[in-house]
Amino acid sequence: MRIIRLNLPTKYCIPMCALLISTIFLTQPALAEGATTSTEIQVQYNLNALPEKTRQTLLRIITAAKSGDLEELRTALEWNELPPETGADNKTDPITFWKKQSSDGNAHQIMARMLDIFERGFTLHNEGEENTKASYIWPYLAAKNLKNLKPHEEVDLHRLATPDEVKTMKASGKYSGYYAVIGEDGTWHSFMKKN
Repeated sequence: MRIIRLNLPTKYCIPMCALLISTIFLTQPALAEGATTSTEIQVQYNLNALPEKTRQTLLRIITAAKSGDLEELRTALEWNELPPETGADNKTDPITFWKKQSSDGNAHQIMARMLDIFERGFTLHNEGEENTKASYIWPYLAAKNLKNLKPHEEVDLHRLATPDEVKTMKASGKYSGYYAVIGEDGTWHSFMKKN
């Protein structure tokens, strides 16, 4: 590669650099609607990367889910001003809803799913949205286009869904399993199936 050195006065360097950078970015092909790039989301597994209040809420949920007693989740729920979205109407208590959703009536299946998604890694949920507090989403797959997954991401998806569900999700490019969102202020926003 040949490097050309121009001896320009300093006053021309910044405008020339700006022109060069804008030319590079403006000539890049636009992404098709719904497409993502591999750099679009940054996946984290280290809980120490979370804000303190987010981590505290997460640890409360995990501890309660590991106990096997759904009533233990009330502590995490009561830290919220409003209950998290669950997919039920606003009048339904999340604990009651999860018990009804579970095949055993004790919501062990729901707690197992909570633990599964919290092990899969997380990403910033509403990056770039103005006037919005940061929040974090588990699993990171809920924020990703599933059509072009890396091998380890394929494994993560298979750990959260049946083969038929994986096939459907990959065809649509959208994750449709359970996900959770916790805000930077510790608010537990949701635990529900993604539409």
